[in-house]
Order: sequence, then C-alpha cells, then structure tokens
Amino acid sequence: MDKLAKDVGGPIDLLIQNAGYFMEGQETLENLNDKEELKQIDICALGPLRVTSALYKNGLLKNGKVLIITSQAGSVEWRFTQNQNEGGDYGHHMSRAACNIAAALMSEELKQAKIPVTLVHPGFNRTEMTSKYAEIWEKEGAVDPSVGAKRVLHEVPTIFMWNAVHHCPKCPAFGHRWPLYVYVRYIAVPLNSFRDLCISDRELS
Repeated sequence: MDKLAKDVGGPIDLLIQNAGYFMEGQETLENLNDKEELKQIDICALGPLRVTSALYKNGLLKNGKVLIITSQAGSVEWRFTQNQNEGGDYGHHMSRAACNIAAALMSEELKQAKIPVTLVHPGFNRTEMTSKYAEIWEKEGAVDPSVGAKRVLHEVPTIFMWNAVHHCPKCPAFGHRWPLYVYVRYIAVPLNSFRDLCISDRELS
C-alpha cells in the first residue's frame, strides 16, 4: 500500500473504490467455504480501508473525497426480504456489511480533516461477477455497468461534508427503495427518504 501511495505521486481529488468479489458457487450452511469468505471480506471490506489509510497517511487525500461502491447486500433489514426462507451467500453479505461499517468509521475519523466519505450503491449490474444470477437480471432491473457508472458519477458533484450519505437507487422490481439504513455521517433513517438515483440515461448524459 505504501508503494501504491508513492506511485500516485500527487494529491487525489476523488478516490473511487470499486473492489468487488463474489465466489462462484452458492454458499449455504451445508457447504461453507472459509477461504472464500475471508477472501471476500479481505477484498470488499479491508481493501477500501487499506487504500484509504495508505493515501491519507501520505497526505494524498487533502481536499479530496472518498467514494466507496457498496451494495444493498450489506443491509441486515433487506436480508429478510431478498433472502427470505433461503439465507446463504454468507461471505458476500458479511463482506458488504463490514465495508459499510468501515466507511462509517472512516467518515468519523476523517471528519476533522474535512474529507467526506460516501457509500454509493449503483444498483444491480450485469457483470461477470453477478452472472450466476443472470436468470433474475431482468426481474430485478439489472443494468449495464455503463449505466451503473453514470449513476455513481452523477453523485460526485453532490458530495460535501454536510451531506455525505449512503445512496441507494429504487428497485425496479418492487417499485420502492431497498430498505437500507444510512450508517454514514449524521443520518440514521431509512433510505426511502432520499431522491431516486434511477434517472434516465438522458438525464445522466
């Protein structure tokens, strides 16, 4: 990580962290995979923590913003809907919950340095990582990664110290926002109250 910071060389205005890993198989209590669980937590939760720490310690985040791509997979409340009567995918959900908590804590530590930390959930994307759920892409409104990226970039100009929050789009399949809860700065209410990020490509362009 220190080498990464030295290689960067100059200050960073915007740090977007998009680490993600999902084991190929379906994980249940009958086939737990400790190695894969730890790998997911290492990449999705500890990854953003390590990168932010290295850049901050080397003075590269001064006057910058930290944006972390997360997922509704880290929501405890939503598991009782999306994983109802099934459970499973333990490593994936634990890694995203840990990522969210890490970001919340980083936002508090970096507050005095006036570096906002924001978690953004860009929605369900049609990627190689999510291809094992391709049969529900249409049902759950999965989008091309280019659309997910536009949703993220659309939020960048709105990130300030006073409003760094956890953003989440509306779920097209159910017509309402995923009931994630905001862990980041100053907010502790359901995300239903925030504006819809699922705006059209025309609005995003």
